[in-house]
Amino acid sequence: MNGNRWHRPAAARDLKYPPGVDGRGLAPDDMGVITLPPGAMLEGRYRLLRLVGRGGMGLVYQAEDTQLGRVVALKLLHPQKAGDATMLARFRQEARASASIGHPGIVDVLDLGQTRQGAPYFVMEYLVGETLGQRLERERRLPVAETVWILSGVLDALEAAHARGIVHRDLKPDNIFLVADPASIKVLDFGISKLQGEDPGLRLTNTGVVIGTPRYMSPEQARGSQSLGPASDLFSLGSVMYRTLAGKPPFTGATNTDILVSVLGEPHRPLCEVQPEVPVDLSLVCDMMLAKEAGNRMASARAARDLIRMAVGALGAGTPPRPYAPPEAGAPSGPGAAVEPESTVTTPGR
Repeated sequence: MNGNRWHRPAAARDLKYPPGVDGRGLAPDDMGVITLPPGAMLEGRYRLLRLVGRGGMGLVYQAEDTQLGRVVALKLLHPQKAGDATMLARFRQEARASASIGHPGIVDVLDLGQTRQGAPYFVMEYLVGETLGQRLERERRLPVAETVWILSGVLDALEAAHARGIVHRDLKPDNIFLVADPASIKVLDFGISKLQGEDPGLRLTNTGVVIGTPRYMSPEQARGSQSLGPASDLFSLGSVMYRTLAGKPPFTGATNTDILVSVLGEPHRPLCEVQPEVPVDLSLVCDMMLAKEAGNRMASARAARDLIRMAVGALGAGTPPRPYAPPEAGAPSGPGAAVEPESTVTTPGR
């Protein structure tokens, strides 16, 4: 804002608008975010249909690929952050990390580019369903068989990511998508992922800086460690397991700092004590995933998956969650369909 004159962001200047919309009145909504109108054309190819989600880095639109005639999800970096070199690098890393893994449990990235004015975007497959976070908002907790099925799918995807040297660093219910038909799991949002062996000159966080979601981050991540490995993701998924089966997270607090203190030094209450219907052996697997020291956790995602399946015996790989009930017309669906209730934060390390 300069005086009383609003300057349209680069992304807005690069769009063709539908009849009756010229884009000159664009201004932040009540959350301080500039959104683009339905019908706008991006780069002469992608027609924006509706906003389906927003997160810390970008806006997600349902869009039409007019060249191939298919519906896609298009993620556009917040125009206000397009000039931030760190945010720009994280945004591009999210697209490249997802695309490089090449696993059906990772959301598929179809295109990566930028507008003529330099506003970056990437295009993903459009998913119909809901996040685990959305499901838990409605149902609070899930049965053991459904939880085991979800965990098995996520661990399969993590195995592939870790094999490529990629650590997610922000696993939480809002980044696990339950695809409706056919039933499957997709891991979302590699925006703060850690690529092992990356160029130190391209480091996206500084030593001592904590980035992630406090309720689900590992102790080593809470300390701001730069040497996070696969074990950090296993801790986060252990927290997701606990939240899904117990109906509440293993570590709580009135503030983010309080939560981090709990993650770093306080023991969690055993899962089978909180929910007696959880098998003791499964509770012990969760305990191992939530070990404070990375070396006391499983050696790999595959090992964690195998231990979970052994712990539940006849349940094996579990069963898919009950069918997804589509929202009413006009309600959001697709990747990142809702404002994330568990925000990713950046704070000084302890």
